[in-house]
Amino acid sequence: MSNIREYIVSLIRVDSRAGSSASFQATVRAPDQKSAKRAAEGQHPGYRATGVRAPF
Repeated sequence: MSNIREYIVSLIRVDSRAGSSASFQATVRAPDQKSAKRAAEGQHPGYRATGVRAPF
C-alpha cells in the first residue's frame, strides 16, 4: 500500500508586480505536505507555494 496522497497547493508568482491574478492552485501527488510544496514549486518555476491542503 502506498502512502502517496493528493494535495492542493496554492502558488503565487514571485514577481510582486504581477498583480492579484498571478496566483493559482495546482494538484500534486506526494507523501507529505512539505514534499507537495517542493514538488509544486519545481513543476512551476517562478512561483512560490503559499499553502498546502488535502482535498478531502
